[in-house]
Amino acid sequence: MKNQELQKNPTDLLTLAIEKDASIEKLEKLMELQSKWEAKEARKHFFDAMAKFQSEKPEIKKNSKVSFKNKAGTTTAYNFASLPQIQKQIDPVLTKYNLSYSFETTEENGRLNVACVVTHKLGHIKKFKLSAPNDTSGGKNPIQSIGSTNSYLQRYTLCNAFGISAEQDNDGQTSEPTPKALTEKDIKVLKGKLATMTTKKQLADMWTNNPQYKTSKEAHRLFTERQLEIQNV
Repeated sequence: MKNQELQKNPTDLLTLAIEKDASIEKLEKLMELQSKWEAKEARKHFFDAMAKFQSEKPEIKKNSKVSFKNKAGTTTAYNFASLPQIQKQIDPVLTKYNLSYSFETTEENGRLNVACVVTHKLGHIKKFKLSAPNDTSGGKNPIQSIGSTNSYLQRYTLCNAFGISAEQDNDGQTSEPTPKALTEKDIKVLKGKLATMTTKKQLADMWTNNPQYKTSKEAHRLFTERQLEIQNV
């Protein structure tokens, strides 16, 4: 039984080597092996926690509205879920599964770059990045435009990281037609298409070019599961 445990856990091997006064060279190799093993275990627990979060993530309801005159002279209006609204609902579930997140922000060539850094308690980290030019809509001053863009990118990187969608997601012009609900046949076709996707870019392109998926909770779940599968390869 003890031999089986040693084979599974390099920490035990390192302890045994120290007890037997092993050479520095052997100890260094064992420490390197232990580091790799811990990183692999942390990665495994990270994706397991992400999958468990998906099974319990709440449905986010939109709580904020925006309406302003755009450059064309028409009115842009839409509803959205604010960052605090999203955080309030997902944070308890993330904590339950030892997940946390933070944001990193940089600015380069007039574009704001935001990364949502997702971390598991055991140390595995994954970053989800987006960038956009500063939002000058609605007559915002330079400081307001940076703040608006930063808030927007934080919301979307957070949502992308955890596969979150707001109820009746319709960010953008309210005059846009509402996509039809997906049928069982549509879901079956979607599953087949997702099975052929091998990169995150392919998934992103498919998501962008098919707005009907954005209003389907089942489509969100399937896209998120495929994303996690690709990341775990």
